[in-house]
Amino acid sequence: MRTPGRVGVTVAVLTALVATACGAVNLETSFGGVHPDDEEFAKLVGTKHSKAQGPFRTVKYLDYGDIVDELHRLEKDYPDLVELYDAQARYNLPSPGRCGSHGNCKQYVLRITNEATLPEPERPEVFFSGELHGNERVGPTTLMEFARLLLESYTTCSNAWLQRLVNTRSIYIMPTTNALGYYRNTRTENTIDPNRDFPIDKPHSCMETIAARAVNELWREHLFQLALTYHGGMQAIAFEWGTLTNRKFPISPDDIAQLMLGSAMSAVAGDLHKGEGPYPHDRLNDLVYPVRGGMEDWGYAGSWAASAKPCDPKHFFGYAKEKTQYTSDQLRAFNMLIETSRDKTPDEGTLGTTEEMMRPEGGGDGHIPRNVRLALFMTDLVQPYVQWVQVPDAADSADRDQSATLSFAWEVGGALFVDQTFLEYSYVDANGTLITQRTDAMSGRTRWNEGGVWSGHNTSNTKGVQGLDIGLVKEDDLHDRERWPFAPAFVQTLPPLPAKAQLQEVVAIAVVDQNWGKHAGGAVPPEIPPQSHVVNARTNAMWKAENADHIITGKLQWASDAVSFPRATRETPYCASFPNAPAVKPGNASTSGSGSSLRASPDGTSISGSASAGLVFFSILGCCIAGRLYAKARRYDHISYEAIEPSA
Repeated sequence: MRTPGRVGVTVAVLTALVATACGAVNLETSFGGVHPDDEEFAKLVGTKHSKAQGPFRTVKYLDYGDIVDELHRLEKDYPDLVELYDAQARYNLPSPGRCGSHGNCKQYVLRITNEATLPEPERPEVFFSGELHGNERVGPTTLMEFARLLLESYTTCSNAWLQRLVNTRSIYIMPTTNALGYYRNTRTENTIDPNRDFPIDKPHSCMETIAARAVNELWREHLFQLALTYHGGMQAIAFEWGTLTNRKFPISPDDIAQLMLGSAMSAVAGDLHKGEGPYPHDRLNDLVYPVRGGMEDWGYAGSWAASAKPCDPKHFFGYAKEKTQYTSDQLRAFNMLIETSRDKTPDEGTLGTTEEMMRPEGGGDGHIPRNVRLALFMTDLVQPYVQWVQVPDAADSADRDQSATLSFAWEVGGALFVDQTFLEYSYVDANGTLITQRTDAMSGRTRWNEGGVWSGHNTSNTKGVQGLDIGLVKEDDLHDRERWPFAPAFVQTLPPLPAKAQLQEVVAIAVVDQNWGKHAGGAVPPEIPPQSHVVNARTNAMWKAENADHIITGKLQWASDAVSFPRATRETPYCASFPNAPAVKPGNASTSGSGSSLRASPDGTSISGSASAGLVFFSILGCCIAGRLYAKARRYDHISYEAIEPSA
């Protein structure tokens, strides 16, 4: 809990279909004409009671030794998905002290991702801290259960959505950030509060704890877009601002997106039904209180706020001053504070069971499942994606002239609002010319925006839809929602093609969360737009950030994999033994406007590589110029709020 301290109080990266460990599934060989009631569909999404998954467990607290042992077990059992290291060995940091029979305390870092597809510079990164205060005990056990859920589901093929998260994100977990404090069950590290130890609004001292230094070293290597830091002592989901400097000006430039995320997170976590109710959500300065040197504001604004100033730590063998100086790209994450419970160590009987990790309605829901759900939510939201739910099979698509019989269903993830979504399709006409056109655009909401993925069937996205919502997820079938937690919110049938035209390719495209890019108003100066990576990555086509080997590129349109015609029959099983072939590599798709055309090759059936490249190039060039000319001055460094007067 944040209690008063000593100082006061690439053109388009397309989403791969769920693949890898459960079969390298290509759109040419998957989801062909599968109906949700078919036995084949059950094979696609797995079953809840997988024999490999084993019986459900009642969650119990893990102490420092339990966590260390479990981390090493995960590293051994899942070598293709897990990297484990400690900050002492990686960054040459001293240990903060002894952890009994386990020797020197260490800050362990667990990374979960499909390593077979690395390096991928633009793979989005998320970070989770189990605790900065060692006596706030829910977070570390939450993150260990989160890791187990991802890894076990991946290798048993029991949940396609969780497999997708592992394939397409890099997930960094520091379960015991304040390792010494957690071992001793004390708030501080050697009497120093790690959550007052970051170089923001802290002009004289910082980075005196090994906990803060370990976090700092990790963040200096990456480009995190979303992060959660777990605490305890009250209930709250809180976000910037949370510093004393900004107490009179509590509105951050990203306030619109932060408020929306906070509301969605509260719904995703659910009502605990244990006397504490749903999480309240608001700005730190309003819901909790301001502090100096807090990790939350540091992770959000350490690269651009005037209150982020370097320090020269002398404590604990010293620490290089230049490591508290940052590039303009390194620290621009939404770093959300989660106060898990009024009790810093809730009764073990209220922690819950593994059966309820993805359903808040169950009697076994508790502190651990609801906070695992928050981690899942943030892992999904870090980057938008468009994914097919149902596409025509080979028999339906054999006659390419009959496009009116071809219906497509897709869902949009990694976002809250869908501003536009449509099908883009290309065909070769009777003269051998390749034509690219779009269907009418639709808009709607993702499952997250409907009160969380765990709520009932979504019917809000049917306006303007050609066809019906096919209801992949049944409102009264909770187990279906657990296996594939998204409904197919968008369905369209292609319009008839001209005579003798031959359909070539279909892509689903979405534009999402454009409200996030609007000026927050209030005490935010009119010339300061949103500054975070996660907002600009989806609202600002001019955004580009780089750090070490990591890249974030802003774009406005997100595309599915392309469905090519004629369709092949499905031959590759969706779920196979682990390990299998590497995940399908993301591809590229044209995003040209309706009526665009290019000359086909002499045989009249294909388009030359140079022409295809030209189509992509000019489409993206037009998007960048027309879409976001105003974005040229959106990034700011050393912004000062001290002289800003709030509007009346």
